[in-house]
Amino acid sequence: MFIAPFTTMLSFSTLLVFITFALSHLFKLQWQRNAQKPKQPSLPPGPKPWPIVGNLPELIINKKKTSVSHWIHSFMKEMNTEIACIRLGNVHVIPKRVEEADNLVRYVLNQCKNGDEGGLVDLRLVARHYCCNLIKKLIFNRGYLGEGKADGGPGFKEEEYVDAILAIVIHLYSFCISDYWPFLRGLDLEGHEKVVEDATRVLEKYNNPIIEDRIQQWRDGKKH
Repeated sequence: MFIAPFTTMLSFSTLLVFITFALSHLFKLQWQRNAQKPKQPSLPPGPKPWPIVGNLPELIINKKKTSVSHWIHSFMKEMNTEIACIRLGNVHVIPKRVEEADNLVRYVLNQCKNGDEGGLVDLRLVARHYCCNLIKKLIFNRGYLGEGKADGGPGFKEEEYVDAILAIVIHLYSFCISDYWPFLRGLDLEGHEKVVEDATRVLEKYNNPIIEDRIQQWRDGKKH
């Protein structure tokens, strides 16, 4: 007579234990998943925004005195940063200072003002060194290997570096007999190997000190 209620109670207890175990297991999986998620990187520095409107009041006030771009450049200079974050309403505007483009404009302007050259600009020189400096900035975080010139133009080290890169690119895909007859490679009949070896030495002369310095910074904990 009392077997049915007892069985029902036992089944309910078993179901309750099962549900509790399943929920705890799901919570554990969710917690582990959240713990493994990479932390979202913080936004770049910028002026403290107002609620809802963001930095629109500062922009409107300073727009009467100067242009928006000049206002952005001025506070980025004050904060000593190359990237910033400005909140305009619900939109985050992130300006990035392009040093190489600024340097390019300055160099071209100085060449136009140069009376000795008749205001002529060597576009080949400008294009070569702008592209190379941009890549060096991305890889090594520096545009110049040396001091550079006062007018923003390339110095001796930059010219030697770019010439070496172009020499490698030109000879890397040029026609060479030893590519089809490998047994002639040691003879270097067309002189390509010597040119590439000399150019590689130039690149190593400038690249290796930067790479070794960066490795040392990692070992010292200064870079991550």
